[in-house]
Amino acid sequence: KIVEEKLNVIKKLETGRTGPTDFFNMLGDSIPEKLWLMSFSESGVVVTLRGYAVDEETVADFMRGLQRHSELGRVELETIQKAKDKDSGVDVVEYEIKLEKGR
Repeated sequence: KIVEEKLNVIKKLETGRTGPTDFFNMLGDSIPEKLWLMSFSESGVVVTLRGYAVDEETVADFMRGLQRHSELGRVELETIQKAKDKDSGVDVVEYEIKLEKGR
């Protein structure tokens, strides 16, 4: 019984060790060209992503890419609005997406 408990602890630790790496790899694979991730925050299983893209369709492509991953639960667009890039003055859209990880 004690050996079984220790093996379970080791298994949990190994999962926790690769979890963030796997999540960031999945996130990187989902980001289309002309979309920039500016901030990432996490509260429990909910992750909030904020950034800019050239247009709404690029944000939709990003969301579809995220939804293809079975490790994620709900992927929702919280806000999207037109903005101007501070440095270049180019028109962009600013977005906020919330998703649940660890399904």
